[in-house]
Amino acid sequence: KGIKVMDQRLISTSAVRCVGNTLILQGRVYSPPYTVTAVGDQKKLKEALAASPEIQNYMLYVNAYGLGWKVE
Repeated sequence: KGIKVMDQRLISTSAVRCVGNTLILQGRVYSPPYTVTAVGDQKKLKEALAASPEIQNYMLYVNAYGLGWKVE
């Protein structure tokens, strides 16, 4: 139903840029760690994360290099 990265709600026209490890959203610069918030059915969101090949690939890096990952 909705997604927010840091304190910025994302819509189809949101300007998102990555420069190195910094993120530029709507002209504001953010540094890690990043917070992503999703609004919707919690069970379906968790199932979608578990089924995502991109998330599965990221989890390999989480385990190998200790990258951050937390789902609440």
